[in-house]
Amino acid sequence: MNFITLAIKNLLRRKIRTTLTILSVAIAISILFSLVAFNRGYEKEMKKELQYLGYHILVVPKGCPYEAASLVLHGGKFPRYLKDEYVEEMRAVEGVKETARLFMDSETDSLLKETKIYFGIDEDYLRFKTRWKFKEGGFFTDDHSVVIGLYVSETKKLKLGDKTRAFGEDFTVSGILEQTGDQDDGFYFLPIKTSTRVSGKEGLLVAVAIKVEDLSRIEQIAEKLRAAETDMNVVSMKEVTGAIMGLVSSTRVLIYAVVLIAILISAVGVLNTILMSVFERTREIGMMKAVGSSRMDIFRLIWYETFIVCLTGGLVGSFLAVAGSSGIEKFIKKLMPYAPGGQLISADLLVIIVSVLFAVIMGILAGIYPAYRASNLMPIEAIRTE
Repeated sequence: MNFITLAIKNLLRRKIRTTLTILSVAIAISILFSLVAFNRGYEKEMKKELQYLGYHILVVPKGCPYEAASLVLHGGKFPRYLKDEYVEEMRAVEGVKETARLFMDSETDSLLKETKIYFGIDEDYLRFKTRWKFKEGGFFTDDHSVVIGLYVSETKKLKLGDKTRAFGEDFTVSGILEQTGDQDDGFYFLPIKTSTRVSGKEGLLVAVAIKVEDLSRIEQIAEKLRAAETDMNVVSMKEVTGAIMGLVSSTRVLIYAVVLIAILISAVGVLNTILMSVFERTREIGMMKAVGSSRMDIFRLIWYETFIVCLTGGLVGSFLAVAGSSGIEKFIKKLMPYAPGGQLISADLLVIIVSVLFAVIMGILAGIYPAYRASNLMPIEAIRTE
């Protein structure tokens, strides 16, 4: 009989204790898998979502650039505006490929206690939103047409050709977008000239989106735009991405700290369980040494038991984490109002391998002391032990 088979039989002799120990390891590994997978998925989807914005530079009114950019992305109402005449000056800057005017306003329904967000755009904006697809209809047909996101269509029961009111005027639904997975799903898109007129802000904009010809020159072009006017902020997506990724990196440290604590607690539990098993089997180990088992044989047997428990716990924990990934993701997204779209937790093979490897390392380290203690028992003293 080899030592692995003997180790498995020893573990099966104490089914409840072994099961509980495996579950403690499985819980720690499932936490490891979920947090690491979420961190990787969040970073990946955040970068992808920033790329999907379609523009490289965002020009906003004077003020905090990050606050202004956040307002544009998340549907806030602007206290300050840009002059429409600035757009021609921006187009004249060397390296600027395309521009798109943006206007945003909102209207609150006091009876329904809800806020409608209106986004004023023109045809130039379509060149920035390359992944937009229409579920029904198409772009604006006249000055009083509106394009709506899928969320608006489903919650307001609006269909193609239906009427909806904005700022006291009727608009006809000319297009319904397919689901984008971002803030566009909840917007009402109006022709920019109409949106500025009904809002009483003709000739004003909340932002200008810019595409550049050469991505390597984004910062140089941004500096030229900053020099052109003094009452506007120029935010490059490189800056926004850097700021967000900095926050993600800070969060990663906290995640790894939580994971480390969970693994240490589980490792102590495994060590305690195996050590208790050694104490209970003192006479048995003494008899094994008396009939010829070496210190290395005893060490290997106890160490194999620890290794098997942790390896099984790692595999079970990874399976549980993968099986419950969708539920975990939904829970986390509820806690994060602006979580990026897309799948944040997935069965990433690399994360599975790392999780199981951590369980194996935990088994190797947690099994050293109990195995060493068992291998150093004196046969005569062990046999005499009650």
